[in-house]
Formats: sequence, C-alpha cells, structure tokens
Amino acid sequence: MIKLLNEGRTDLLPGFVSQRTRRPFKAFLAKGKDGKVSFEFEPRKSKPAAPGQDADAGPATAARKTAAKTGAAATKKSPAKKAAKTASKTAAKKVTAKKISAKKAA
Repeated sequence: MIKLLNEGRTDLLPGFVSQRTRRPFKAFLAKGKDGKVSFEFEPRKSKPAAPGQDADAGPATAARKTAAKTGAAATKKSPAKKAAKTASKTAAKKVTAKKISAKKAA
C-alpha cells in the first residue's frame, strides 16, 4: 500500500480472480490522476508469426503487401455484395422449392 501511495503503482501482484470467468490473473495496482485505483496488466508476449507472414502483420496486411508488390489491387467484398449474393441464393432455393411442390401436386 505504501508503494502505491508513494509511487502511484505497485509491483506485479498475483492472486487476483476474475469475477466473470473465475480465472486467476496477475496485475499491477495503479493510482489514476483522479485518485481511483485500477488494474494495469503486464505486456503480452507476442505470438510467433506464421510462415510467410510478417511478425507484426495479419493475413489481410500480408495480402495487401503482396498485391502492392505485384501491382494488383487487393479486393475485399463489401457488405452490399455479400447481401446481394445471399439474397440471390435464397431466391434460387425458393424457385426450386416451388417447382418440386408443383410436380408433387400433379
């Protein structure tokens, strides 16, 4: 408590338990400018990069970099295109269902 009041932050403390998941975690206690005490977490360890990707970039960034090298444009489907594609599939299923039911009635 003395270190929190004097320096504004404690050492890394183990033994905290999450309210939601009931999992234990370690954290620093830090005093904010407004005087409230909150948690600060130690920096996460970075995951090793997958083969063929930059360590700091995800798959989308890697695709854009590859496209930039080749001169091609990296494309990403817009939500409108996805919705139109889904709507056309749904309409095709309805037409097929009507044809099948008409044949059974005859």
